[in-house]
Amino acid sequence: MVARIADFGLAISLPESSNLNQSGRPSGLRGTTGYIAPEYGLGCKMTTKGDTYSFGILLLEILTRKKPTHRMFRGGLNLHNFVWMAFPNNLMDIADPLMMVMTSANEGNGKRVEECLTRMFSIGLACSKTSPKDRPSMCAVSRELESIRNSF
Repeated sequence: MVARIADFGLAISLPESSNLNQSGRPSGLRGTTGYIAPEYGLGCKMTTKGDTYSFGILLLEILTRKKPTHRMFRGGLNLHNFVWMAFPNNLMDIADPLMMVMTSANEGNGKRVEECLTRMFSIGLACSKTSPKDRPSMCAVSRELESIRNSF
C-alpha cells in the first residue's frame, strides 16, 4: 500500500507481445492500490494517461498528507473527491499542516504560498480525473510545474 517509483511508467514497461490477451490488454493489474488508474480495473489497455493519473494521486497525497487508501475514503469518497470538495476556497483546511509551518518563515508571503498550493492542487486534480481523455499530457503538467517554480 505504498507507492513505489516502479508504479509509474507502466505504459512503457510492457513489451508489445508480453502477457497480453487477445484484446491487447495486460492479463493482470499492475500497480499499487490507490494509485492505479481506474480504467485499468475495467480492462483497458495501459497508456501514459494511466501514469498521469498515478502522478496526480501522488501529488494530492503529498499536498494533503493523506494516502489514497486512508480509512476515511469509503462510500464513494476518494482522495480526488476530497480535494475537489475543498477546491479552491478551502484548500488550506486540507493542506498538510507541515507545509504551512515550513512556509511561515516566509512572512508576508502567505498569499503567494496559497496561490502556489492552489495551482499545485489544480494539477493534482487535473491529473487524477476519472476519464483518461480529460487528463492533461505530462508535457503540459511539466510546463505548469515549471511556471509555478519560476513564479514562486
